[in-house]
Amino acid sequence: MVLATSKGHPALSGVDECLGAAPGSDYISDGAVRAEAGFRVAQEMKEMGFIEVRVDDMPHGSAAHKAKFFQFPPI
Repeated sequence: MVLATSKGHPALSGVDECLGAAPGSDYISDGAVRAEAGFRVAQEMKEMGFIEVRVDDMPHGSAAHKAKFFQFPPI
C-alpha cells in the first residue's frame, strides 16, 4: 500500500492482486468484498498518517474499479 502510494497509484493497488489470488477469495467476483477491502485499506492508510487526496480509477487489469489515492503526511 505504501509502495503503491509512493509510485502515485491508489493504495488498494498494492494489495489488489494478492486479494484476488487468495484461495477461496470472493474479491474478484463480489463487489461488496472489494468495497470492504477498499474501506479497510483506506482506514489503515489514515491510521498510518497518510492523507486522502482523491478517488480515481484503479490501474488497468485491477479487480477494483475505483480507489482512494493518498499522499505522504507533511513532515
